[in-house]
Amino acid sequence: MRQSSTLCGIIQARSYRVKVAPDILATVRLFRSEDGGPKNTLRGDLRCPVQLGENYYDCQMQLWEVGPLEPGAEKHEVPICFLCPDLVKDKLSQGVKFQIWDGRIIGEGTVSEVFYESLSRLSRLPPDAQNRLIDSND
Repeated sequence: MRQSSTLCGIIQARSYRVKVAPDILATVRLFRSEDGGPKNTLRGDLRCPVQLGENYYDCQMQLWEVGPLEPGAEKHEVPICFLCPDLVKDKLSQGVKFQIWDGRIIGEGTVSEVFYESLSRLSRLPPDAQNRLIDSND
């Protein structure tokens, strides 16, 4: 549950991070700023679409797991989870290339590993919630 505090009549919510199992591990490289990459170092997490073929899929790159990404720096292995994994799971396999979009193409990546077990919505829930859902269907 989200906690909040009041300061001068303004409600401020405490931020928190829910760790979600990644759907893929990808080798990612951001373009240099002068080549269309971001102007600043990216930290924490990057929520953006990735382009696979002609389509775009919303994802979250879990940068807190690997540290900041510098534009134009070496490639990093980055865990990525998709907002709607059911839409993208048939398009993912080792070696698939994609572009990173944030108002424009700012980088590129290649799928290193696919975690099929995390591509199921049910597996994203805590075990006790999974059991309640499974039991309620009987």
